[in-house]
Amino acid sequence: MTTQRVAGLQALAAAGDTLPQGWSHAEINLILKKVPHTVIYDHGRVLNVSPSAITLREVDGSLVTLPMDGNTVIRSQGQPMAAGAIRKGMGATSIRVDGGPAVLLRLQPSRGPAGVQ
Repeated sequence: MTTQRVAGLQALAAAGDTLPQGWSHAEINLILKKVPHTVIYDHGRVLNVSPSAITLREVDGSLVTLPMDGNTVIRSQGQPMAAGAIRKGMGATSIRVDGGPAVLLRLQPSRGPAGVQ
């Protein structure tokens, strides 16, 4: 992974950290290198996982299935994690760009975010 991609993912993750308590989905439109993009954040509890997708139940009760690919960066407590280690019930925050596969998936062991059933 390039240093530029790592820095970009860190910036996107930091922006997601500033969303208010209890959020479940956010879309932010921005321009990078004169090209418009939509960054999509989803936050919930893992209901299902496959090699190519993860399904979350968001705080508001909605279900969202997020595609994953070989470029998806998966982290748990700041450490790299294999997709095969994702378990139902884990808390998850994902970041996608322009409706594509998740570029970053951050997981919390066991319990999901507050308010997610």
